[in-house]
Amino acid sequence: MYDWATVYMRDIVRATSSVSSAAYAAFSDGMAAGRFGGDAVRARFGAPQLVFASAGLAFIGMVMELVFPNTLVTMTGFPLMGLGLANMRPVLFAAGARSRT
Repeated sequence: MYDWATVYMRDIVRATSSVSSAAYAAFSDGMAAGRFGGDAVRARFGAPQLVFASAGLAFIGMVMELVFPNTLVTMTGFPLMGLGLANMRPVLFAAGARSRT
């Protein structure tokens, strides 16, 4: 996703170089926010609900980017995607560590 965001903005959305670079930052900001807040959300609602909600956010962000390839919508979709993908790996790795098989 990190490399793809800038290339997508440049080649598909036809954004300027500065806006294309900002797409990378937008995704990273969403990812950071998700990582910082993910433990609190998991503690309150549980890991399955966090993964389900995260998958929904990532899906919505990706659909926004692909279906409406314009600067405003895409720059809104990248942080949603980052927010959604942020906790998938940590939650799934923790579940794998608890597995007894």
